[in-house]
Amino acid sequence: MRKKLTSYFGAFHKEDFLSWRRFYHSAFFNWFLFIVFTLAISFLMNVVVDSLPTQVVGGSIAPDDIWADRDYQILEAEATNAIRQEARQTILPQFVYNKGVSTNLKDKISKVFADSRAQLRPLVDISGDLRLTPEGVTSLKEAFAGGLGISMDDETFMALVSNRFSSKLEDIIQRWMEAVYGYYLIEDAKLLEGLQQKGIVVYQKDSGIEGVLFKEWEKIRDLTTTRENIGNDPIVKITYRPSTWEALVKVTSTLIQPDLSYDEEKTKQLQEEAAAKINDVVINVQSGESIIRKGDRYDERSIKIIEGILKTKAKTQYHIKIAGIFVFLLTFLFILYSFGRHYILRFRPARNDLVFFGTLGLFSIVLIRLLFIAIPSFHRLISDVPASTFYYLIPVAASVMLVRLMVNAETTTFFAVAFIGINSLMFPGGVGLTVFYMTSSVFGAFIISHVSSRAGIFKAGFYTGLVNAFLILAANMIYSVSNIGDFVLGVVLWKIGFGFLGGIFSSVLVMVLTPLAESAFNYLTDIKLLEYGSLNHPLLRELIVRAPGTYHHSHMVGTLSEAGCDAIGANGLFARVACYFHDIGKMKKSEYFIENQKGDNRHERLSPSMSALIIASHVKDGIELARSHKLPQRIIDIIPQHQGKKLISYFYVKAKEMEKVNIHSVKEENYRYSGPKPQTREAGVILLADTVEAATRSLKDRSPSKLRSVVQNMINKNFSDGQLDECDMTLRDLHTIADQFTRILIGIYHQRVEYPDFEATDEEHPPLQLGDKFDKQNPIQGGSPEEDQKVSSDNIRHLRS
Repeated sequence: MRKKLTSYFGAFHKEDFLSWRRFYHSAFFNWFLFIVFTLAISFLMNVVVDSLPTQVVGGSIAPDDIWADRDYQILEAEATNAIRQEARQTILPQFVYNKGVSTNLKDKISKVFADSRAQLRPLVDISGDLRLTPEGVTSLKEAFAGGLGISMDDETFMALVSNRFSSKLEDIIQRWMEAVYGYYLIEDAKLLEGLQQKGIVVYQKDSGIEGVLFKEWEKIRDLTTTRENIGNDPIVKITYRPSTWEALVKVTSTLIQPDLSYDEEKTKQLQEEAAAKINDVVINVQSGESIIRKGDRYDERSIKIIEGILKTKAKTQYHIKIAGIFVFLLTFLFILYSFGRHYILRFRPARNDLVFFGTLGLFSIVLIRLLFIAIPSFHRLISDVPASTFYYLIPVAASVMLVRLMVNAETTTFFAVAFIGINSLMFPGGVGLTVFYMTSSVFGAFIISHVSSRAGIFKAGFYTGLVNAFLILAANMIYSVSNIGDFVLGVVLWKIGFGFLGGIFSSVLVMVLTPLAESAFNYLTDIKLLEYGSLNHPLLRELIVRAPGTYHHSHMVGTLSEAGCDAIGANGLFARVACYFHDIGKMKKSEYFIENQKGDNRHERLSPSMSALIIASHVKDGIELARSHKLPQRIIDIIPQHQGKKLISYFYVKAKEMEKVNIHSVKEENYRYSGPKPQTREAGVILLADTVEAATRSLKDRSPSKLRSVVQNMINKNFSDGQLDECDMTLRDLHTIADQFTRILIGIYHQRVEYPDFEATDEEHPPLQLGDKFDKQNPIQGGSPEEDQKVSSDNIRHLRS
């Protein structure tokens, strides 16, 4: 079923802004905190500590150590351009051969000469002479020159007219054209200068066929030389008049066009494509890498790196970057939180939890950033290993381990994914380092669950360090096989050692932060639970004096609850300690509760409604006492939840009997506790244990079968009444709890051997009377030393038996 956004953070109301108290408890304040923490994280992730000089002179001495604050790729423009220019030069000039040039000229010549001859025929008279007018000559010339696509003078045209555009002249021109285009004709021979060794690439126009390398220079003629050699046919020169010969030469020379041309556009395109394939020449600078050490002189490389870093930072628009990170984190965290609320049953963080997560996240991000900045300083101490080796020293797992001490596993998983996901944006080691930190953190949270001592925290850090070492070893083996890096044993050992120390440092940090988190956010860890479970708390000492029966009842319920919780995987220690305080409200009116009464039952003088009110009031009184003594909220929550909304059945039935005339005037809700119902498995188990212990206390028949029957009946009764609807308990859990309760109760109420009643013989050993003289040498009056020795031997024998 889909849920609205208000089901996660609550709805807004106008009344929320009427006072600070209402605003603080409103849904708007939840959104406000969410946005503030996200914005603060976005700013922290963009904090830059810059130690770069703005002006560097080659050969000068560096006054301080300079290192890279993150990964950089510095572009070497000069080297890149030089390599790309070499790539361009590898591309040979591209020439296109147009076979259609000669074909088109041949067709034009044939058509134009034929058309011209046809136009002259009507102009020939009977005597065979041409009758041409000036206008006719002009019209004929325009048609002839236009058909060939050339311009010609009148003298050349009239020479052709005088020969009446004979087919012989046409054949001469066609023959000369065939001779010319028997070679590749190029515009200018200078285009081929310097290419004799390399050659050129020739491709045919519109063929779609790739070009081929060409070096047969004897097959290429240039246009100027070819035109000069036109007409070197002695037979034609002798056969025709000079004017006709000159006309043929001029027409042919003018018609000739190159069929091999330089394709400058394609050549440049291929050159740029070749240059584009060349990657930028960059200097890869890793985070924490030393650029120059104090006292060293600036060389060309260090200057290039510093200038490159300054240019990169100058181009960075931090306001846009912060806005982008803010939007990303807002979306990421909201989706993650919504998923958890929708699909994870035990993921129900309170506002206090979210504030703790935000505060811890901000602190951790600052700490991690500072440690990353400090890595170069550590690197100077151990310069034989890469700077990235020191990444494994950073106790990233500490935050997740600390959260697991405070909240349940489901909520810790949410924090781990969110925390590592956010920090991955600034981890310099890429995905591999992120996976390492995530695995280390999750294992640390797993191993630190329910530790009960400071030594247990250190032990968890020790095991986390071992897992870190195995992860590092495996990762380096993978990288070496994948040819990503070399398996250098010395460096790998350093990484393994640092990974192990990272686990130890995580536990140390957790030990330092645990008391702060407990006091600042009122959390209750197992370590603190042991302090409350020592029975030296003022409330417990007061309880044993004012309500000894309740004190004993609380211990019995605690024993049952601890066994039940341990059996179903809940926190048994918390359940036991919470039981010590669950009925502290009975101290105010202890004489009204049956376990504290000594014969006189005060309820006999009260109406059922008043008795029910007094019985129910112990919940409210208990909450007030717990808050006045500053008990943790988790323990305070158990006080009302251990009763849920149960019916105070004894007085309800009694009220029903007294109201026989008007039975409907007795309302059941007036005889129920106000709740809430148990919200956690521990609270559910405590409710069942409290009910079962009260029921079995009043039994006369405490045989195993009877105890088992009572336990099952009481659990079924609470289950049917809906008291367990809001806690994460299954039917399997209820069966397991019933078995544990039965086992414990049988152990408490087991049958004992009836010992014989030995009566003392007063005649043999009369009791001492007040005023009798006590004989140190013979304390048992009337007995001889031999008898005394016999009695002592018998006593020793009975003790040994």
